[in-house]
Amino acid sequence: VGDIIVVQVIPGGSRNKEGAPGKIRGFDVRTGKMVWSFNPIAQPGDPNAATWEDGSNLYTGQAGAWSMMSADPELGYVYIPLETPTNEFYGGQRLGDGLYGESIVCINAKTGELVWFHQVVHHGLWDYDMPAAPILHDIKKDGKTIKAATLLTKQGLTFVYDRVTGKPVWPIEERKVPGSNIPGERPSPTQPFPTKPGPMLTLGYDENELIDFTPALREEAKKLASEYTKGPIYTTPTMVTPTNKGTWLYPGTGGGPNWNGAAFDPDTHMLYTPVRLKPQYAGLRAGDPKTTNMPFYGGGGGAPINGPQGLPIMKPPYSEVIVTNMDQGEHKWRMPIGDADDFVKNHPALKGLNLDFSKMGKFDVRPGPLLTKELLFLGESGNIGGGSGGPMFRAYDKRDGRVVWEGKMPNLVTGAPMTYELNGRQYVVFTVSKRGEPAEMVALTLDGVSENGAAPAGGVPLAAAPPSTKLAAQAVSATPAELALGKTKFDQMCAICHGPNGVGISGGSAPPITNRTDYANIARVIAQGQGEMPALAAALQPNEIEAVAKYVVKTLGSQPRPARGAPVED
Repeated sequence: VGDIIVVQVIPGGSRNKEGAPGKIRGFDVRTGKMVWSFNPIAQPGDPNAATWEDGSNLYTGQAGAWSMMSADPELGYVYIPLETPTNEFYGGQRLGDGLYGESIVCINAKTGELVWFHQVVHHGLWDYDMPAAPILHDIKKDGKTIKAATLLTKQGLTFVYDRVTGKPVWPIEERKVPGSNIPGERPSPTQPFPTKPGPMLTLGYDENELIDFTPALREEAKKLASEYTKGPIYTTPTMVTPTNKGTWLYPGTGGGPNWNGAAFDPDTHMLYTPVRLKPQYAGLRAGDPKTTNMPFYGGGGGAPINGPQGLPIMKPPYSEVIVTNMDQGEHKWRMPIGDADDFVKNHPALKGLNLDFSKMGKFDVRPGPLLTKELLFLGESGNIGGGSGGPMFRAYDKRDGRVVWEGKMPNLVTGAPMTYELNGRQYVVFTVSKRGEPAEMVALTLDGVSENGAAPAGGVPLAAAPPSTKLAAQAVSATPAELALGKTKFDQMCAICHGPNGVGISGGSAPPITNRTDYANIARVIAQGQGEMPALAAALQPNEIEAVAKYVVKTLGSQPRPARGAPVED
C-alpha cells in the first residue's frame, strides 16, 4: 500500500494460555526496515486494554489475520479481519471482550495508526474468526454513494461499514445470547447482529432442517442430534460427557461463508456469496496439568456432525450461492452449487425415492467465484483438505443463475478463477488438484484457441518422481509400545474426522491419511493444528503426539491407496 508492505503472521495453536500474538507489521518497500507494528492484543497504554481482565493481555496470543487483507490505495488504509485469541473454545483465562480479537480493524498503512475498528464477536468461544478479506466497493443509499467495506462471517452475518469512518451502513444491534455453566467462563451477555442484510443461514439449531428423505432417516437424525447440546447461535461450548458430545454449532466453524469470500458486481451492486451448510460441534474437556495450564481445552472443537448411515445430517441444499442487493441490503435469490455428490446419489437408503438430486448442491465445498460483465464462473469443489466436490466448472448467467456453459475439468477446481485479456482474446484460468495427484493450471477461452497454438505432442512433460515414500517410512523407528499408544490416541482424538484406520469419512472434509510418510510434518500439525484441524498440544503430551505421528506413518501409511478410475479424456 503505497511505499509500505503490510505483513501478517499466523502463530500456531498454543499448548498453554500463553501464546504469540498475531502482530501486523508494516515494512518500507525499498529498505525492508520495519516502520510500524500493530498488536491485535490491546496492550497497556491502549484505551482498549481494559477489555482484558486480570492482565490477560500480557500473555494471551494469536488474534491475528489468517485470512487475506484488503487495501484502499487512495485512502492509504488497509482492512484486516482478525481471528480468535488463544484457545478458541474456552476463555476463562482471558475474561473480557478481548479487543481486537474477532474484529475488523482499519489501519493507516503509512503510520500503522488504528483508524477504526469493530468487534464482530465479543469474547469469542466458537472459532468464529473472520474468514475472508473485507470486500471494498461502493453502494448507493438514500441517494448518496458510500465507499463501503463488507465483512463476511462464518455465521452468515454480513456487516457493512463506511470504509472511511467505520460507521455501520445499517444499524448493528447488541442482542442477548446464552450464558455458560463452565467453571471460570464468563461469555459476553450480548453479541452484535446487523439489521441488514439479514442472516444467510439459520442461526443455531432447527430440528426442521434435519434430513427428511424418509421417516426412518429423520428419526435416526433426531437421535444423533440428541447427543449434542443445542440452542440458538452463540450457545456456548459444553463439557464432553458420556451423554453429551458437545455443543451443536450452526453455521459451523467452517461457515457459511469462508476464505473463498464473494464477488461484487460494480455495475449492479449485487454480491454473490458461496456458502456451505454444514453443522459442526465444540466440546470441552478438562485440561491435564501435564500438558497444559489451561483448565479446559476444546475436545472435538470444530469436528463435523455425521448424519445417519453416512449421509449429511441436514436436508439439502448442502451448498449455495446467495445473491444480495447491496444498495438495499436484501437477499434476492439463491442457487445450489452443482448437483448432489455420488455418495448421496448412490446411497442405498435413497434408492427408488425419485429425489431431485440436481438441486442439492455439493457437500462441504467452498469454491471461489469470478464475476465478469455477464457471467459468474464457479467450480463445484474448493476446500482446504482438497478432497470434496466434483470436477465440473460452470458459467452462470449472473442475472438469474441459469447455466450458460459447463465442462468437466481434469480434476477438482481448488483455486479461485481469474481472467485476463491477451491480444483481444479473453482467458479464464484456475487451478485444479486432488489428494494424491499433481496440481495443474487450466486455461479456457471462448473459442478454445490460445496464443500458444496446439498442445505439444505427447502432452506436457511431467516433473521427476519424488523420493520413495516407502523408504521414508522405513527410516522412522517406532517400538511396539509407541505404536500401541499411537493407535489408542488416534482412535480417541483423530478417527472422528479422519475415519477408522485413517481412510476418511464419506462426505467429510478431513483428508484420508493413509500413505503419509512425512513424520515431522504430521507431528507438527497434530501439535499446532492446520486449516480446520485444531491444535492438540493441550490435549496430548509430547510423547503421545510422537506416538500418533509414528502410528500414522508406520501403520496407516502402509495401506494401499483407493483404486482410481480411468484418466479423464481430453
